[in-house]
This record gives sequence, C-alpha cells and structure tokens, in this order.
Amino acid sequence: MTALQIVKGNAGSTAAPQPWAETRATVDLIVDGMNLTGRMPDAELAPLLRDLAVAVAGLASLENRRATIRCYSSEGPWELGLERSADQVLLSLFRGGTHPEIAFFEREVDLPALIGAILSAIGRLEGAAASGGARAELDHACSLLLAARVVSPTKQQAVTLVEVEPEGEADIRICAELALRERQRPASHDSTVERADLFSLLVRGTLRIGIGEHTRQFPDTFVYLFAEQLLALAGETLDAWEQGRSYYRRLDLFGVVLGIRVKSDGDSEGGPGLWFTVAGPRPRSQGEARTFRLTDAPAFVEASVNFGRTLVRALLRHDPAERQNLRVTNFRRALRSLDERLREATCEDTKVNPSPEIYRAFAAPVATTPSDPREASKLRYSAGWTASFPGIDLRATFLCGDHVVVGGSRETACVSRRTGDLLWRRATQPAVSVVTPLGLARLFADGSIALHDFGSGDIVLTCQVAPRIGGIVTGAIVSSPGLPRMLVVSEGKRHLSAVDLRSGEVRWRHTAHGGSMFRLRRAGKLLVVVAGDATLSAVDLGSGEIVWRTRDRLRFAAHVGLDHDSLFAVAGEPDGKGRGAVRLHHLDPYAGTTRWVRELSGGPSPLGAPLVTDHEVVVVTRDRRGLGLLALDRATGATLWSSEPGLFPTASAWLAIDESIIVNSAAGDLFSLATHSGDTRWRHRFPRGMEGDQPRRLEPILRSGALFVPQQQVHLVRPRDGAILGHVPTELIPDLLRVDERCDVYVAEESGHLASFRAGPKLSLV
Repeated sequence: MTALQIVKGNAGSTAAPQPWAETRATVDLIVDGMNLTGRMPDAELAPLLRDLAVAVAGLASLENRRATIRCYSSEGPWELGLERSADQVLLSLFRGGTHPEIAFFEREVDLPALIGAILSAIGRLEGAAASGGARAELDHACSLLLAARVVSPTKQQAVTLVEVEPEGEADIRICAELALRERQRPASHDSTVERADLFSLLVRGTLRIGIGEHTRQFPDTFVYLFAEQLLALAGETLDAWEQGRSYYRRLDLFGVVLGIRVKSDGDSEGGPGLWFTVAGPRPRSQGEARTFRLTDAPAFVEASVNFGRTLVRALLRHDPAERQNLRVTNFRRALRSLDERLREATCEDTKVNPSPEIYRAFAAPVATTPSDPREASKLRYSAGWTASFPGIDLRATFLCGDHVVVGGSRETACVSRRTGDLLWRRATQPAVSVVTPLGLARLFADGSIALHDFGSGDIVLTCQVAPRIGGIVTGAIVSSPGLPRMLVVSEGKRHLSAVDLRSGEVRWRHTAHGGSMFRLRRAGKLLVVVAGDATLSAVDLGSGEIVWRTRDRLRFAAHVGLDHDSLFAVAGEPDGKGRGAVRLHHLDPYAGTTRWVRELSGGPSPLGAPLVTDHEVVVVTRDRRGLGLLALDRATGATLWSSEPGLFPTASAWLAIDESIIVNSAAGDLFSLATHSGDTRWRHRFPRGMEGDQPRRLEPILRSGALFVPQQQVHLVRPRDGAILGHVPTELIPDLLRVDERCDVYVAEESGHLASFRAGPKLSLV
C-alpha cells in the first residue's frame, strides 16, 4: 500500500518514520505503509494511543461497532473514526466545527494488522514520552488490547438505499440518494445525554439538483454536510433579500460548487432577482457551470429548508439514536428558525381597520390659540440646593411632581424638589426604572416588577412576568381618561404584556411573530408596535387586539414619527455604506391604510424617527461624514430639499418645533433650519470647554415657549428667532437636564451631584 500523509504546508517525505521518542511533535500511525492519522502537529501521543487501544479492543470483541477518538493539537481537534466491517476496520479522519474538514474517509485496514501496529507503537513509546500516570494508562490499555479476542461478525451489515426527495413542486429541486448501513444501538445508550457526533453523519450519496428541465448529479457527496452548509447559505441569502441589498457568494460545498447572486431593488441592470449557478469542482468538473434565474430568493430558501427537513427525517427513521446527536439537534433548530423567518417574510396578513373614526375621535387634538409675539424677556436664575448621590444612575433619575427620584447602584432615594430635603432612601438591586402615575416601577432581570410609592418609598404593588430574553426592556405608560392605568412592558423574547397598575394582573399579552426588538408609540387609544420584523401593527390598548397591520418585505426597526392623523415609519436595515434598501411609509395611524411609500435607497442611512411638521416630514441621515437631513412633502412624498451628511456631527440631538428643526451638537453649535427650504434661520456657537466635558445627553427641552439647551452651561433660547433669554449659573456639566412647569431647572452630573436652580420673578405687561 502507498503511504497517505496529511501535511499542513509542503508535503513531507514518505520515508519510514523515526522512533516515537524522537518525533513527538508528529503523530504518524502507519499500518502496512499507510499513514492513518496524517501529520497533526503538537498532538499528545500517549492519550491518542491509549484511546485508540481501548477503542480497537471494543471493536475486536464486537462490544461496539463504531468508535470515535479525538486528538487535540495546536491547530484544533481532529477526530479519528473507526467502524467495524467484517474483518476490516474502516478509518476516517476529519475535523468538526462550523466548516468540517474531511482528510480521508472509510479507508479499509485489516483488524489484526491494526492491533499489531498499536501494540508496537505503545512498546516503542519510551519513558521520556510517557511516564507516571500516562505510562500506567498505556499499560492498562495495552493489556485490554492483548486480552481482546477477535470475534467475527455472524452477518454482514445490511445496506439500505434511502431516497431523499422533498414533496411539492418548486423552482429548484434538491434530492439525494443515500446508502445507509444498519447500525446497532449501543447497549449502554442513555437517552438523557446528548452528544455531538459528526462521525455518524458522514454519509456519502448521490446529490441531484434540478431547475426546470435541467438536472445535475454529483456522486460521492457528503450529503448531510452539504445540507448544513446549504442552510447557512440560504440564511445569508434571505438576510440580503429582506434588507434589499445586493449579495454574491460562490463556494464549494463538499464537491458541489454553488453560486448565489441577489440583486438589490435599486439595481438598474435587469432589476431585482436571484441568479443560481451550479457546477462541479475543478479539475474534475462535470460539465460546464450553468446559471439559472429564479423567481426570487424565497424559492431558493424554501428548497433548502425542504431538503434539509426531508434529509433529517430520513436519518431519524433509519437511526432514531440520532435524536440525541447535538449536531442534528442544532440543525433542526436552524431549520425551524429559517422556516419561521421565511414564512414571516412572505406572509400576506395586512389588515385595515374598517372603523377608524372611533380611535380618531379619541385622539382628537385640543384646539389651541396661537400666542401673540412679544419682546424677549430675560430669565434670571438663582441656586436652590445641591445634593450628592454616590453611584448615580442618570437613566433612573426622574422629576416626578414634587419629588426628584434618584437611582443609584445600590439604593434609590427621593428628595423634595422645593427644599432638597431627603424624603426617603431604600436599598435596591439594579433594575430598569419607569415613572408611572402611581409610583416608580422597577423591572428586575428575573421578570419581577415592584411599584414604589413616591411619598414613602414603600413597595405598594408587586407582580411577576417572564424574564426578558434577547433584548432590552421597553415599554409604555397608559394613563388617559377612559383607559385603565397600565404599564405595557416587553416580556420574554417576543411578548408585550399590559400590567394593571392597580391590581398587578396582566390584562393582555401580544406576541410578535418574527421580531423581538420593540419600539412603541401611543396614538390615542392605539399602541403602534415596531418589533424589528416585517410588520407594523397597531394594538388596542384596552383589549390588546390588533386593530390594523401593514407589511413590507423590509424590516421595521426604527421609531415611528406621529403627528395627529399622519404616521411615518422607516422600513429597512441599510448596512454601513448605505447599500441596503430603505422605504418610508406614510400611513393613517387609525385606519392603517397606506397613503404613499417612498424609496430612500442609494443614499445615506436614515437615523431615528422621522421628524413631522405641519407640511413636511424630515428624515435624519447618517454616514461616516456625519449627519444630514432629507425633507419630503408630507402630502405627496416628493423631495423638497436635502443636505449631505456632514452638516452637523454624529454626536448631536434635534427637535422639531413648528416649522423648524433645532439641532444641538457636541461641537457647541445650536442652529435652527426652516423645514420648507432648509435655510438657516439663526445660529449660536457656545463655548465648548475642555475635551470630555460635554454633556452626555444633548436633547434640548421646550418649556413655556423657551428652549433649554444643555451645553457647557444650560442656555435659554427663544426658538422663534434665537433670542438669548438667559442661562443657568451652574458649575456642573448638565449630563441630565430636567425642567418643571415653573421653569425651575434641575441639573445632574455623572459624578453624582444634583443641583436645583429657581427661576426669579419677572414683570410683564398685561
């Protein structure tokens, strides 16, 4: 026989191996001139020989017909698979993982020759290579192998031809024919233990791929490994199709070369579609490569899922023990997940509310009388009180009526907003804090919810929901006349639950089919739900029923923009270079009907919720240069004006007020842009201070007609003309800014300081 060597890099010599003690770094187990294990650098020789001797002893006595030995090296674990076939042993060398590697498969070796080679190798392993406990283990393994009696099998293993052919008609058909050996179930099989066993899945067969009237056959293919890699390719293809971006991949799947090309919606050459290429590997390619055009990406994904599901069913019928194979378990889980995603992406379950007037009347805005323009009057502030809270959590610090609730790493405290006196302090665990009309709700990681009274800090209500899985906790507060006071909170992985703040019971639970990242927005009696999937839904706050639902192939993942009778939602997940498809939907928030849809592809990526004014909708865009703006006509979706990204830096905050967009940037700039033209109405540049002393949050706050702007100090600006109304004399960096109804200002710094500033009295002509 000729020597077989697996060499990393250049092939080595096939000469006879050196003594084991001199070549410890290279494992060469040679039987009749055949190198069985190849060259695996830095492999531990003593454990390999020990496990090999024990496994071969079991094969010789027919205690087991199959065995797998793992050999660890610096390049990762290799596995040596042995299977008894008559008086021969079939040896396979492979490596598992996400992308398996097969060195050789089912090489026949005489069992007596293999036993002799193992005993000879153990005998040549000197004390320098194996000493102490390793030597004792080798001696024990050697004694087992010597005592093993070679038992000839009474009958040959039966071979069953299994046809794997999914049912149904599809654009692409993937089938296979397998020759499976009958395998004996181990006597000591434990159904409570699952193990990853790649060796039992190494089955060769003939693969057939048919498209239309054309069929290609590929013999001697590892069908299961092909199905695993095909499923991963189908998942990437579905991702690209859902995001509306171009995708191209060509790879060799264990002797079958597949090419996938998905064109984006904005591709001008040929339009969107999927091109599928199939060929054999060079130089033994069977015929030329053929390229076919499929109807769409879901056709390829559906064919891949159907083939994988049919293959798994065939393997489980032949050998039910594969149910305890972790590799099969993970593959079945991936099949279910991709099938759910495919059904969600191709489902047509759009729903329109036939009676929108009920909800429209509930959310009717109260008419307001515009105020007469007056001269800008200055506001004067004086320091009120200062408090310190170690380990302050700015996300858990709130202004609640006459109380200022301050959350920390180990405790929650409450002070009077008038005097700064400490009202109560409670030791608490880390949790998400939410302000409700009845107290401070704290949501813990285990799903428990505790409601603290504002006045005393005592827990007045507790309840339990499922722990949040796979995302941050989000929610909304319901406190309107005619509606029960509820806390709508994300629960588990795909659920929204409405918790009654009076009784603590869950009134209803909504399930998102495909997504789990919730974005919520109140629209009167409706709750608009964005879940990160292809659906945008509106839920009745009283009953939890879905009132309307709209669908897009692209995913809804961003916050929505809402203004009276208009709802704007962005669908799509563009990549960092803005190549993914993006659409802006304009809907009736109470009926769910679509008024227009505008493609936003081919430019910078949208950021955040659309900004809605009386006549325009403005989309903030982003790329590596910074942020820009795109203004569209609210009625038609036509482009009014746009500014390239770089107009203001990424670290900025913005606010829509009447017919202007106010932008506050970390560079110290505050400016106002007209929404109908994009012209700059006014601009201020404030001192920046030292690097790193910028506020953590830059959102301006509009209160009583004045704009409170956090910069190095808190500046007061009139939004209509940019007139400076005053500033707050604080030495704290306004990492958190709160303003009450009297225009009193509360400033919190991340260092743990909290300060109050009172607005001085002013005279006005009545």
